[in-house]
This record gives sequence, C-alpha cells and structure tokens, in this order.
Amino acid sequence: MTADGLGNVYFTAVTGGVGSLYRIPGAASAASAVAPVQISNGVGTNPVRLMPDLQRTAGVTVQGNIFVSTGTTSVAEVSPSAAVGNLNGFTTTVINTSGNSYGLSLGPQNNLFVSAFDTGTITGLTATSGYTAPINGGFPFTTPGTIGVAAPTSIAVDGRLNVWIPNNTNGTGTGSVSELGSQNTATGLSPSTGYQKDSTFLTSGRALAVDQAGNVWVAGDGANFITEIVGGGVPVFQPYALGLKNGRFQAIP
Repeated sequence: MTADGLGNVYFTAVTGGVGSLYRIPGAASAASAVAPVQISNGVGTNPVRLMPDLQRTAGVTVQGNIFVSTGTTSVAEVSPSAAVGNLNGFTTTVINTSGNSYGLSLGPQNNLFVSAFDTGTITGLTATSGYTAPINGGFPFTTPGTIGVAAPTSIAVDGRLNVWIPNNTNGTGTGSVSELGSQNTATGLSPSTGYQKDSTFLTSGRALAVDQAGNVWVAGDGANFITEIVGGGVPVFQPYALGLKNGRFQAIP
C-alpha cells in the first residue's frame, strides 16, 4: 500500500494471474468506508512494491503517477489521463527493467531505482527521458556480487542518493545489507559480502526504509525481525506522504 499526500490510498491485488492497482479516493480523511476504484489491470503478475512520484503545479501538489514493480522485466507507471479508453481516469505505461522487478524506489528528482530479484541487477532510470535511459554512468548496475546483493526484495534511496538494498538470501549464519552510491555515477559502497551481521540480529531482509534521522530499518522474514542500523544512511524527509504534500519528497529534512 501507499498514499500520495493528497489523501488517496493505493493497493495492488492479483486475480487469475492478472495484477491490478486500486485507488481509494480521499481515504485518509474519510469518516466512513470508501469503495476502491480499479485504475490499472496491467501491473504484472506479482505487483509487490508501489510508490507515488512528486507532481506540483504552481507550487501545489497535484495527482501524480503511481509506480508498481510487476515481478517481470518491467515497472508499470500508472498516470492520470483523460484519454479515451483509459481505466477510471488513469492509463498504464510499461517501463523496461534489467531483470524481474521487485524492489522499487524513487529519488528526489523522481529518478526510478529498481532491484531485480532474479539477477540482482539495479536499474536506475531518469525521469527527464521518460524512463527510457539510465540516470548516469554505471546504470544498470550489472555486477551486484561486488557489493553483496543477493535476491533483493526491496530498495530505498537516502538523502545523498545512496541506494540501500536488503538481501533476502545471505551467507550461512549471517544477514547482510548492500549499499550503492548513485550520485554522479553508480559506485559500490559495501563490500562483496554486503554489510554483514550475525543472524541473531539480521537475516533474510524483506523490506527496507531510511528515516528522518538517517537510520536504516530492515524488516525480515527469516526470523521475523526488525533491525535498525543506527545512523547508517543520510536522513530523508518523513513520512513519504507528507513529503509529497509539502514538495519535500525524498529530500533531506
């Protein structure tokens, strides 16, 4: 699930192998139940991660795009549209990625970062090209083993454009998190083992986020844990929805 800063909430669902994206309009302030509205039926077979981007007109946040990792070699961009044939006011565009997309995050300039569960490749695409070209040198990052990336199921960007990746498969008795710098060029920051910790503290990372103090939080499924890496990253304005509303999305507080 995610929220867009305008009071709308979004979630994905799969029926008969077809992934859909739903919008609950005004859910954040609703006094009673609001019926969800389907806005896409083209978000892949395994739509796991989703995230809104920042769109502002005359300094005011307006309805933006919703990005969804599909579990296939693409990300779906679901955008507001008045065109004929759209689905309840939205249209879906396919963005190609290097590997089966799972983890997904957006940087402060709406740049798109995607981790591939099968290959570990990190795709970085620039918004200015309509997500058809890499951000800069080094993307896609096709040597995940050099920074310890292993079956990544999430990805997050901190306030200095460092990319954080929890590893779902790790070495025996350990868990690890990988870090990739993306400012100017893609640069490996973690060792080939990732940043390791004993399995009593970290194993099988499933999701990751960086908070307003720069702490890196990892949720795992191997031992049902939540691990805090204190001060590991650079602060990011939180929560996401408030950052969107105030034009501070993915920015340093």
